[in-house]
Amino acid sequence: MERLKALDTLRGISICWMIVGHLIGWWIIGEDFWISPLIFSYLDFLGSTAFILISGISMTIFFRTRMQKAQRFEYYSKKMARNDYLLRSTFIMIVALFYNLFVAFFVGDFTQIWKWFVLFAIGVSLLMAYPCLHFPKFTRVLIAIISWLLYIILLDFLAP
Repeated sequence: MERLKALDTLRGISICWMIVGHLIGWWIIGEDFWISPLIFSYLDFLGSTAFILISGISMTIFFRTRMQKAQRFEYYSKKMARNDYLLRSTFIMIVALFYNLFVAFFVGDFTQIWKWFVLFAIGVSLLMAYPCLHFPKFTRVLIAIISWLLYIILLDFLAP
């Protein structure tokens, strides 16, 4: 399968923006620190939000091409396509858990294992999204809107 250069470019921009976002506190001198919130209020969507979106799009394209492959070739089945998707998602989760274990070990707080770093969020999102890949687009959009509304309600309810 040929890689989509636009997705790779956007993924690279997201990674660069996340690096800048994490290092901006060290780069800016005190007098110019006012620009940091201004930049982030307009460009923060380019960071982890875009990265997770691009990861989801990539996995959806991956799953669709594998399903097409299953229809074209006898040696490759839909079950194998499903297993490939779940294996990739699980692998991302395992890498995230090892990273979190590493952080928890050095911080000395093993509750950090379940911290929502971007890898953990991607892994969970991909595992949760798998059942939705079989739904029509309207149903997926409806689930997304309901999830978003529940998020807003829960955030208001649980916020201190």
